[in-house]
Amino acid sequence: MAEEKALQIFLNRTHYATIFSSPTHQKELAIGHLLSEGIIKSIEEIQEIRLKKDELCQVKLKPNVPLEKRLKLLKPLSRVILSACGSPKPYQFSRKLPKIT
Repeated sequence: MAEEKALQIFLNRTHYATIFSSPTHQKELAIGHLLSEGIIKSIEEIQEIRLKKDELCQVKLKPNVPLEKRLKLLKPLSRVILSACGSPKPYQFSRKLPKIT
């Protein structure tokens, strides 16, 4: 059975998101998520990243990173990110599928 844990990501001491995933490569997952969401433009914008007990990832960004500006550009989405197996209504199943005959 696959194991899944909640990883809380904090940006500069503020909770940003909780991601449910397998409990491996947590730092890499957090960095990849921040890059793909446009929160950071490169890993050089990270001053420090620490993982505590495989449940909490603290990301301290460099002072010149316009975090508030970038957060405002994001759509108002839930910052609880579930795996496809744990999602009550995955987006790919929300549309009506054609009938198969």
